Amino acid sequence: MGPRLALPVGARVLAEEGSKTWVVAPLGVPGMRVLALRRRGVEVLLLPARHGRMAFGTIVRELAARGLTSVLIEGGGTVAAEALRARVVDRLVLFIAPLLLGGDGVAAIASLGLRRISDALRIEDVVLSWVGADLVLEGRVRYGRGRPRA
Repeated sequence: MGPRLALPVGARVLAEEGSKTWVVAPLGVPGMRVLALRRRGVEVLLLPARHGRMAFGTIVRELAARGLTSVLIEGGGTVAAEALRARVVDRLVLFIAPLLLGGDGVAAIASLGLRRISDALRIEDVVLSWVGADLVLEGRVRYGRGRPRA
C-alpha cells in the first residue's frame, strides 16, 4: 500500500461479505488511515520497512503465523521481481497482451539479479488459456540453483 496507506476506505474489495481482508503496510503509516480500515473490518498488519518497502519473506512469515496459506501478489514489475527474488512465489499466473511496447514499455518483471542461465526460474506444469485477447500462462515456479542478488 505504500507509506501513506492509500487504499480508499470505500474500496469494493473491502466490502466483500463473508471473507476476511488483510492489508499489509509499513510501520509509520498514518494512524487515522489504519483506524479507518480497521473500522471497516480490515485486518491491518504493520511491518518494518526499508525505504517504504517491506521484505516479502517477512510478509509471508507473518501471514503464515496467522494461518494464511495462500497470498495473491499483484503489482508491477518491481513487486513481481521482489517476490520472486525472495523465493516466496510457488505459482505464477502471467497475462500476456497482444501488444509490443519494446524498450519503451514497463517490464513485466524487473531485474532478478541472475548471473547465469542455470540460475533462471523455470515455469513447470504450464497451462495456457485465453481471457479475451490475452494469453494466460499458469504454472509452478521452480527456482534455479543459485540465489538471485537482492
